[in-house]
Amino acid sequence: MDVIPSENLPPSAMPWGKNMTQWRRDIGFRFERNEQDVGNNLAQLNASVQLLSRQVAALPVPIVQSQNNTNWGINGVAGFSTKASVQIVVPAGKTNVQIQVTAGVAMLDTTSGGLAVGSARIVINNISSPVFQASKDAAASAVNNIITPSFGISFNGLTPGGTITVNLDCQATNPSAYPTSSTNYASLTVLAIFTP
Repeated sequence: MDVIPSENLPPSAMPWGKNMTQWRRDIGFRFERNEQDVGNNLAQLNASVQLLSRQVAALPVPIVQSQNNTNWGINGVAGFSTKASVQIVVPAGKTNVQIQVTAGVAMLDTTSGGLAVGSARIVINNISSPVFQASKDAAASAVNNIITPSFGISFNGLTPGGTITVNLDCQATNPSAYPTSSTNYASLTVLAIFTP
């Protein structure tokens, strides 16, 4: 379609009319091309946002939790009893985890002169570490048992929103030798790194 029909222009204005018609066609072509470019740019932007979203979702999520407990004892309880515990919630979008646990225990043997041996273990979702025996800090009538257990494990196929329970359990060969004491402590630190 011409900008100005040629029959309405005087003969001297015909070149101008043709230039205007061409100019309008060029502008229309540029607008169409710009619309295509904008559409292509939006498609590329959408693809980039989706890629970034997938990359963010794939990032590992580290969680550190700890508990320190003092003033406890074995108090005649045979077998293991939990002295420190943490629960970690599985983050959204994550189904795998690598867990590393470190702990420290001090148990005061007040009666056996060091004959009653203390030990500890770490339990992660009902899976137990090996049992760690105490090193003895010898004294005349009271012996401090020092234990530094550590344990690591991986889980796959977790349910987001579910929990992972980590316990630090202690026991003694003669439980009555370890009454409640303000010097007893159990320290538990858990590093969990979650991935999709």
